Amino acid sequence: MVTKWYAWSTSIAVVAILATSCDMGKPGGAGTCTTSVSTIISAVGMCYATPSLSPTAMFSSIPASAAPSLAPSPPVSSPSVSVSMPLSTANLLGTPGFVNGSGFTVYVFDADLAQANASSCNVGCSGVWPAVPPPNGTLPSGWTSFKRLDGTMQLAYKGRALYTYVGDPAPGTTNGDGLTAFGGVWHVARP
Repeated sequence: MVTKWYAWSTSIAVVAILATSCDMGKPGGAGTCTTSVSTIISAVGMCYATPSLSPTAMFSSIPASAAPSLAPSPPVSSPSVSVSMPLSTANLLGTPGFVNGSGFTVYVFDADLAQANASSCNVGCSGVWPAVPPPNGTLPSGWTSFKRLDGTMQLAYKGRALYTYVGDPAPGTTNGDGLTAFGGVWHVARP
């Protein structure tokens, strides 16, 4: 029993001294320690010399100067990632149009004109005209995202929901342009 307590107390003493005297747990902390090596060695040595030492007595031997400041740390704000341009453009049918990251044409739906940042393409429609998901980060001016009826997020440009078309077999094709389907006309999305 003494051996188990001895091993446990040695480990706890080292961890406690290091944790309370180093900046390891603080945001931006580089592990700078303010406790001297001799203080750590003497605390560990106390465990060796007194295997029956209780945790209270062991920790009370740590000098007050080794204790961390109890003042709250300043809040850490994670930097916001700004998205420069959520979609690229390509020459589509003679003028610039939006394409997704894989180069597939992006479309808008006339049935969505009734309400900005909303989609009229749900259930069966969304299987043919998948929503373009927004990228992570802060969107630039003119770009927004909104929650669809199915709970997923969708990218919009100037309030118009954006889609791709499953009938486009390869990047740069525009088979969906001018189609009338699901209650409206589909067009290449343009800047």
